[in-house]
Amino acid sequence: MQPTVRSFGGSAIALLAVLVVLATAPTRASAQSEDAADSETVTTTLHPGWNMVGWLGPDAPATELFEAIPALQPVSAWDPVHQRYLSRTRTSIPRHALRDLRPGMGLWLKFGGDEPFEWTRPVVAGGVLVSLRAGRNLVGWAGTDGMAIEEALRRFGGSLLAASQWDADSQGYDHYRPDAGHSRNTLVKLERGDGLWVELTADARWWQSEAAGVEFTFSDSVPAERHALVQNDVASVVTFYAERYGIKPPEFSVTVDFDLDIFAGVRAREILISEAALNYAYLGATLAHEYFHILQGRLGDYPAIDPSPRWMTEGAATYAGGLYERERWGTPAESLRLSRLRHSLAISEQLDDLTLSRLFYRGAGPVYSLAALAVEWLSGYAAADSPDTFDPTGPGWSNQLPDHATYVDYYAALASADDWREAFEATFGLSPDDFYESFESYRSALTLSRFPHLGDNEERPLLVLVGDTPTETEAAIRARFATMLELFATRLAAGSADYAIYIGADADSLADIYLAWAGTEVPEDFCSEAKQGVFLIATVDCLESSPRVLSGQHTYSVRARLAPWESLEPVEYPYDRRGPMWLLLGIDAYADHVYADASGQQPLDSMRNQERSRARLLAEPLDTLAGWDQVIAADFWRARSLSFIAGDLLAELAGEPALFDYFRQLPSSASWQEGFETAFGMSVDDFYEAFEAHRAEVAPPFPHLTDDGHGPVLVFVGDVSAEQEAAISTRFAGIRALFSERLQAGAADYTLYVGTDPASLAQVHVLTTGHDLPQDFCNASRTGVYLIATVDCIESRPRRLQQHHSHSIRAHLAPSGSLPPAERGHDRRGPLWLLLAIEAYADNLAESALSPRTLDEIRAGQVTLAKRVVPALSTLTGSAEVNAVGFWNARALSSIAGELLAERAGEAALFDYFRRLPDADTWQEAFETAFGMNIEVFFEQFEAHRAGVAPPADGGE
Repeated sequence: MQPTVRSFGGSAIALLAVLVVLATAPTRASAQSEDAADSETVTTTLHPGWNMVGWLGPDAPATELFEAIPALQPVSAWDPVHQRYLSRTRTSIPRHALRDLRPGMGLWLKFGGDEPFEWTRPVVAGGVLVSLRAGRNLVGWAGTDGMAIEEALRRFGGSLLAASQWDADSQGYDHYRPDAGHSRNTLVKLERGDGLWVELTADARWWQSEAAGVEFTFSDSVPAERHALVQNDVASVVTFYAERYGIKPPEFSVTVDFDLDIFAGVRAREILISEAALNYAYLGATLAHEYFHILQGRLGDYPAIDPSPRWMTEGAATYAGGLYERERWGTPAESLRLSRLRHSLAISEQLDDLTLSRLFYRGAGPVYSLAALAVEWLSGYAAADSPDTFDPTGPGWSNQLPDHATYVDYYAALASADDWREAFEATFGLSPDDFYESFESYRSALTLSRFPHLGDNEERPLLVLVGDTPTETEAAIRARFATMLELFATRLAAGSADYAIYIGADADSLADIYLAWAGTEVPEDFCSEAKQGVFLIATVDCLESSPRVLSGQHTYSVRARLAPWESLEPVEYPYDRRGPMWLLLGIDAYADHVYADASGQQPLDSMRNQERSRARLLAEPLDTLAGWDQVIAADFWRARSLSFIAGDLLAELAGEPALFDYFRQLPSSASWQEGFETAFGMSVDDFYEAFEAHRAEVAPPFPHLTDDGHGPVLVFVGDVSAEQEAAISTRFAGIRALFSERLQAGAADYTLYVGTDPASLAQVHVLTTGHDLPQDFCNASRTGVYLIATVDCIESRPRRLQQHHSHSIRAHLAPSGSLPPAERGHDRRGPLWLLLAIEAYADNLAESALSPRTLDEIRAGQVTLAKRVVPALSTLTGSAEVNAVGFWNARALSSIAGELLAERAGEAALFDYFRRLPDADTWQEAFETAFGMNIEVFFEQFEAHRAGVAPPADGGE
């Protein structure tokens, strides 16, 4: 039986609560899959002689085989428990005889006819679940026709030894072994109704029917490509419960509707999935949770509402979802446990206060985590050898999720018990009252072991230094810590936050702590790991190299205390409940910088200049940086710099304490705008206006970002004479024309500042670079962004203009971020000889066109230098190889290669090479596309050419 898919449009499903049975379902337009009509039978061709087939029908007497197949002679099945055949004939029934047929049973049939026979038989409703034993098993296949054998048998993992199937036509076996190659495996795929041998090293269950019989309903707003995602996840969830617990799925349906006003839920036997749940990364875990609710009703056989305490109802489903998450994604048990413990800290009630629905669901998400911890404790208690050996806080517990199916058995026991308490004690081995007392003790002990800061009776972080940290280093860390607390408490008037800080001498010293908090081994190259308001784990080196690790965690934790997430109204992604991203980033950056200043790491003025210079790379107005997507699109660090300027201005206008007072106002404000106005004493619109005026003064966007065209912008600063302006403008225009027209390289966007002298460029330099003007200043640049130079510098070093222009076009055509990383000393855009060849060729053209020197004169000088290079051109790949022969010598030899490339492929091919790079798998591929020749062919041609024009001075020996 295949799943049924339905669709409906436009009708919203209003839900009152996750488990409440509701009124009318939406109107549906049904459309069964093409295979649904013949999905209740399967047909196999029987050939004269022996045939291996599968019985997929319901339980039936073996005599039915003889009634259905007139020429049937002996028939055999396999007893996997005793590892022997069960056989019979039409008239002979031996001691170990085959008496009954079971779904999923494999059969040997000897057909006595002369011609093939088409045998059509029923398929049991709801799918087939097969139990296998260690050793040989003869089973039937009820899954998809044509499924690859590797996919069908993958669930057995390392316990699979071999599989084989009898080919009735050839009267021989086809074999499959997981350790054999494709050429040796002759069993390739399975057809529905096949029989096969499966040999295992361990007992197993095999659910073959995926989501058979499940009815799927999708609203019209659900993209078609998401249908298969849901169906596959449901199949995975059904398989998990069937194979782990031997539970064949009941009939149920799944509805996905973007108009649902809950995340996910169940009504009767219908799973409801919203848009948010569909987009959740762990959709499978959500489905595992909701599907267990359906199983609870089936196992417990209660009429409507689960009679258990609500913490048991939801805790069992959440615990089951965690078991599924661990099996599917490998999530460590301790990671799940710690996550639930953190989440549950918001719940002050004891577990026995959460038995009723109205009390339980008031706790929202955190109460589910607490309930799952309770069911985990119960499962562990029931699985222990005795109550005396049960130690859930001892070694070993953290690495497992105990599961002897007792939480499933509890629901099965409900069906025959007088009340839930009777079923509880019979299943778990203790009374509910004893459990409540024991669990609260465990909860308290676990909380203090993982969150020691909660037991020190102080509303401040707990600092713990781990490992052999030098005394001076420890003193410095404690001094910074004290400075940070004082800064936030007095200067920023933000108060503090309660969490734990672990600083280790190295990563190894933090191994046990990291495992306890994060649930996994310390990753390689570990620096830090944090959860706001809960913990910070970092190495000493990390704290030294990234001082904001400490202040950033404190900022986030204080912010979470002042404006708890659950106290704020939800907003749509990518926005934040606490306000626009520019405001959050601005306060965060300001706090980081005043901490770095107060702790003596870097002066605030220096950081302010650096942030302003980076902010100039953005042209977007501040108010466009409201959501996370907009921040990422604009470049995170540039957006953060612009945001810092906003935070800096807010602190100047309203005082530093107002920054964190904003968060303090949020829970009682109707909107973030109201909280803003209360804290800062001005409306958001008034601030936007004041900010843009301030920005124009301290961090105006680069001129090339705000003009209408694409290309560099020339800006003269100071008293540059008209003659100098004309000469520089002419040269600059000539360079642009050369690259865009003759070399067909296009243009690059950047700003060229030319000043009378260094003094005239002092302010521009600070605004642009974030640093004061150095002595003996000539020029400063950043490829593709700016070039700052004095008139004298340009006149004495005229090549500086074309080189910057060349590098900027190269960066525009082949952005570094679009290319894979290169080895140290090498460039992402290709070998250094090739980059130098293209640069030198363009430089020589510009020099000959804009100066008295001719191209022949320039070439003659380069030939002289090139002759000093003995190694082959192909060896000059990185900076080490180039420096070994002398940079200018290597550049000269490369310029000859550039001339040869231009001669063979045309000048336009030089920069077309960069244009091809982002779409090429390798630089060699881009080379061949741009220049029309293989790189090895070019090397061969070049060395022959070199021998004629610039042979090594010593003959190459």
